[in-house]
Amino acid sequence: MRAVRTLPSLRLMIFGVILLVLLIPPSIVETTQSILNDLFDDITSQGKWRENTGYVDEISFIAFQSDNDEILALKRGLIDIIGHSVSRQYIMEDKTLLTNPNIQLGKTPSRSFGLLSFDTQKFPTSSRALRQAFAWALDKNKIQEDVFANYSRPADSLIVPGVGYWSIEHPNATYAQYGIQKPPTYYAPNVQEGNLTLLEESFYDIDGDGYREYYNGTDSPFNLRSFLKVQGIDDATAANMKGKIPLQTYGGLPSDFTNDTSVWVDDDKIVLKIMMYQGKLFSYVKSAFLSLGINVSPVDPPPSWFLLPISEPFNSSNAIFFSFTLLKPTPLFLKLLMSNRPLNKELWHWSNSTYDSLVETILTSSNLTEVEEANYRAQVILWEEQPLVVLYNNFLLSLYRTSKLDGWITETGVGTNSYWSWVKVYPKGQRKLGNKLVQSIHSFGSFNIWESYGPESPILQLIYDTLWKWTPDDLKPIGWLADSMNFGRIVKKTLTFKAKNPITDTPINYTKIVLVNGTVLKNHVFKQDTTLDVLVQELSFKLHPNLVFHDQVNLTSADVKFTFQLIRKTQSFNYLQYLVDEGGSIDPDWIETPDNLTVKIYSLSHSYFEYLNTLVPIHPKHIWDKFKNPSLYSNSVPVGSGPYKWKSSVAQKYYVLERNPNWPFLPKISNKSSQIRDEEAIYQGSEDIFRLIGFLFLVETIVIAIPLFFVAAIYAVNEIIEKLEKKPSFLSN
Repeated sequence: MRAVRTLPSLRLMIFGVILLVLLIPPSIVETTQSILNDLFDDITSQGKWRENTGYVDEISFIAFQSDNDEILALKRGLIDIIGHSVSRQYIMEDKTLLTNPNIQLGKTPSRSFGLLSFDTQKFPTSSRALRQAFAWALDKNKIQEDVFANYSRPADSLIVPGVGYWSIEHPNATYAQYGIQKPPTYYAPNVQEGNLTLLEESFYDIDGDGYREYYNGTDSPFNLRSFLKVQGIDDATAANMKGKIPLQTYGGLPSDFTNDTSVWVDDDKIVLKIMMYQGKLFSYVKSAFLSLGINVSPVDPPPSWFLLPISEPFNSSNAIFFSFTLLKPTPLFLKLLMSNRPLNKELWHWSNSTYDSLVETILTSSNLTEVEEANYRAQVILWEEQPLVVLYNNFLLSLYRTSKLDGWITETGVGTNSYWSWVKVYPKGQRKLGNKLVQSIHSFGSFNIWESYGPESPILQLIYDTLWKWTPDDLKPIGWLADSMNFGRIVKKTLTFKAKNPITDTPINYTKIVLVNGTVLKNHVFKQDTTLDVLVQELSFKLHPNLVFHDQVNLTSADVKFTFQLIRKTQSFNYLQYLVDEGGSIDPDWIETPDNLTVKIYSLSHSYFEYLNTLVPIHPKHIWDKFKNPSLYSNSVPVGSGPYKWKSSVAQKYYVLERNPNWPFLPKISNKSSQIRDEEAIYQGSEDIFRLIGFLFLVETIVIAIPLFFVAAIYAVNEIIEKLEKKPSFLSN
């Protein structure tokens, strides 16, 4: 029997297959699959942050009476983290806190900032050029160093980086995708640019004494050449400037100026009155104005001036120092500067129609891309106009130990003492289950959320979970109890509007109702219950299928709806503003639960940010439904669905939580725990060096074997075709 002769390219193809099989052992395949799964999870923030939560066995909250006691306990290793932000004074006074190798300082931009706010209708702060020139001249970097010992950061935008990616100054801001160019910062002083800005708007130092003047309407002889020399302009340049100097009524020259020999000008000195305590910060403000030739007269705030009508201090001042704290990571603070807002009318008197239109989009649009673009463009306008100049943005400071736990996460605008650290820390040097986390806390109140929500909130955050959470880095919403969620869909619904609050029997004032025919009802009160066809926003959530409460009862969509009903029943001051009962846009009776996993919340508000009003801790209906007055329930042993559950407590001393074994997103730990580098920044398993080596080996194998296989296959097919196209030898005759 004649041996079958294989084609050369076919042999090459077979060799490629054998090489591919031999070079990829099963362990490498498993490792690669695991890496790819991790990489896929990392692509979605939900997978990155929700999975692998709950490493430590227990979390204990220990009550302390003073900050000094907490710091001493941290230094002795009795606690792992101080449960609140730490004053910079403690760190500045106790240098050992920074030199101790087992103690780490966490810093994040807070949502608090200080600013100088101007009356934009009162001269000279009515001039945009003067306000922007001050921003150019101010040494913000030096302020952080000298006034705040570098425990603050410079900032230009009212939406500070502690608000997350909504801030144009946040590293993850998305302004570029809308074709928006980020303005240059005002961090470092640029006095020359400031002076040029003032010259362009006719603020001149007419008599050369170092201070700028303005035209007061009185005429006197004046020589242009001498004037221009004082401004630093040489004769050659001056000869070409006749008739080209910008003129404004409050500038240095009268509007009828026509020649360079006899100009009729008299002047008054510009003096800026600033209400601000005279400390280091004021000295930098004054120095910036003086560098521009603007004299400053300080006005001391009256005793308890913050109790006066807020506009009263402005009656005697051009500018006032304020500090603000943004409560939520959103750009909604921008609405305060809309021309129709009471605070703006009372204080700043600033108006910009383009800005108003952009902020209206932020407040009313349900389209995220529209909202993002409007947000960044509004911040650019504020950068140009400077009705308020941000002086500093405080850091939030956290102190924690690294001697027994790794994986600490500093949440933007919150600090290291946050939910993300509690659920992500793991035993030092090894990503595995085990160890305990001990955190200080000042006091305990009621663990009934409907009655109180104060210092005990860290504990309740771990016990009761929410439909979604903010990511700790850029503060974007991700599903938590919900696998998926969808905001911004405007739909037609037939809803019943109650005339009165069913709990208090008081009339309900509906802030805004949009009927299907386009009619808008504002601040409307119904005399009787009324059914209408309206346009509402649908906020839909799909729950994770394996959620159970700590007592083994399944968590379903019915519990979500019941939680909103509980807000109404308790008239909870923590959440009542979400409901139509108190000026909100949601009625619990409008919530639909088509199945056990689907929740549809309908809201009268079309704003994208209406999703904020769905951030409520989900409570088990089977427990709370039996109380006639839930606000009176002590809830001493709270039952939720979160990653940690009640274990034990002693009133005003300690509260201990243990890992919830039924939490569906517990860490996936293999039999052999991977050793990882001792670095806080490494908290995702895909960075493991050995898995990475395996992955790179696989890639190299694929790069060699697979192309070899396909090239050989192509040649083999070609050779077969060629053979078939040739005449068989027995037909040749």
